[in-house]
Amino acid sequence: MATKRELYFAQNEHIMLYSIYRVQAVERVLDIQNGATTEQLGSDMAKSFDPPNTWDPFGAFSQAVIAGDGKTVYLKGQVSLDRDGEVVGEGDMAAQVTQVLKNISDVLGAMGGRMSDIVSLQQFTTDIQAFMRCSEIRLRFFDAPYPVTTTLEVSSLYDARLLVEITAIAEIPTSRFIMPEAALEKHQ
Repeated sequence: MATKRELYFAQNEHIMLYSIYRVQAVERVLDIQNGATTEQLGSDMAKSFDPPNTWDPFGAFSQAVIAGDGKTVYLKGQVSLDRDGEVVGEGDMAAQVTQVLKNISDVLGAMGGRMSDIVSLQQFTTDIQAFMRCSEIRLRFFDAPYPVTTTLEVSSLYDARLLVEITAIAEIPTSRFIMPEAALEKHQ
């Protein structure tokens, strides 16, 4: 059990780290307002972060992601449907996870994005144990630094044959971002 002194120092270390990151964020905003270029500020890619005072991630995820200067893209929850809207891998979690991640990759690719641009995932599964056994599949789609991830077990998805749904938030660097023609036409 920690002593009062240890708790005091641990709490103050946390406050100090938070204050340092807050100051760095404010300095970056001021640099941007004063006309600093992307080259001067560093990459426009999001950065992952695993604070030294938290537990180490045990899978393909990060504790936090700090947004860069790219285009933020919010992806609809993807399920295991093929291009024709048919369920892929009925009853097979591995096949469904693979199809879902392929769908996410395809959506991002239509805008110049890559799986490495994903900063956050929300994963919903009807069988968390089977889903957790599919971690090697995620490693085929993601390299470090990994996105932050939340995984929830749900009683069902909109179709009983579906086992997993994953939503994503990505930040595509402006140098690669392609505005889809269909999006431009839809909103004119």
